[in-house]
Amino acid sequence: MFNSNFNIETAKEIYFGNGKIELIPVLLKKNQKKKALIVTGKNFVVNTDWFKSILEKLKENKIEYIIYSQRKGLEPELEDIDKGVTIAKEEKVDSVVAVGGGGSIDTGKAVSCLVINGGKIVDYLEGVGINKQIDKPSLYTIAVPTTAGTGSEVTKNAVIKSNDYRFKKSIRHKYLIPDAVICDPQLLITLSERTTLISGMDAFVQLIEPYTSKNTNPFVESLCEYAIPIIARAIPEVKDKPGDIEIRAKMLFCSLVSGIALANAGLGAAHGVASGIGALMDIEHGLICAVMMPYVVSMNKEVCSKKYKRIEELIGIETKKQEDSLAFYLMNLLKRLGFPYRLRDLNINENMLEEIAFKSLGSSMSQNPLICDKDRILGLLKEAY
Repeated sequence: MFNSNFNIETAKEIYFGNGKIELIPVLLKKNQKKKALIVTGKNFVVNTDWFKSILEKLKENKIEYIIYSQRKGLEPELEDIDKGVTIAKEEKVDSVVAVGGGGSIDTGKAVSCLVINGGKIVDYLEGVGINKQIDKPSLYTIAVPTTAGTGSEVTKNAVIKSNDYRFKKSIRHKYLIPDAVICDPQLLITLSERTTLISGMDAFVQLIEPYTSKNTNPFVESLCEYAIPIIARAIPEVKDKPGDIEIRAKMLFCSLVSGIALANAGLGAAHGVASGIGALMDIEHGLICAVMMPYVVSMNKEVCSKKYKRIEELIGIETKKQEDSLAFYLMNLLKRLGFPYRLRDLNINENMLEEIAFKSLGSSMSQNPLICDKDRILGLLKEAY
């Protein structure tokens, strides 16, 4: 049955193409912004020539800036957000420019929101805070991804981690969607092979799960059907041709599409488990999703056979034999890329599976096409172990 009742939320402006990074000062000036908080990762971004060039152009346009770098880790922690908010308020910034991977962009989005809405980040987090509501628009925010995987530049949530309290939760509202997004494929050329491939696999999973989510819609399905065959071809190609800018553009495009898709249709069990594991261990989010996806496909096939069959057609998988299924294809892709395909190979101890199952019962799991309680998740984890 055609779903004729859905809403789409995404960034107001999306700029895609080589050299588009130079639009940062243009957009800030157009929106009459005088002082920006530039949120980045640890060291990679700030040491690049293109970043230094942007800083010079900001000075030329008489736009002040303060650089705030995430302390450490793969994802922002509570302290990263609260400290960023304090700095932003003290410096009286009127805008945020988040440049980097998903963690940096999530940090920028959360800081931008809390500067206006007040309170501590923990107050807003799903399932752990005091359910404080977001009721005011964030500061003007520009998101610039330097990886092709998370899609955070167009999502309405930010993922925050706490090592002290062992959780990984989201703050979620449409006001977290950045005002402008700049996707410049040239920024991805110097990424390491590992980061490139893991980010790409994350985007791949973020196209499969919204496509099969119980909350999907025709708009999201159309985007995913267009992007899935592109990402399936681009991931192996980028390993062989890391300097090919066209392949990088394809990866970045698919990541952008995956962000729009997940923001408007939700995810599934692979991301649910990634959240549970991420709360306990510092393992790349995209790698966990990629490892889990073949097992999730096998688990969901009883309710998703038509959708999975369509994905197989889009990718060009022959399904006459059992070993040619989507699950086998995804597992074989991990092997081809040199990544593990079982949880035990991620240094996850088997006695952790019960706690992981409990911590995986979040919003992503609730959107999986097959209803997943703790027992079913534990069975999935044991299968993947």
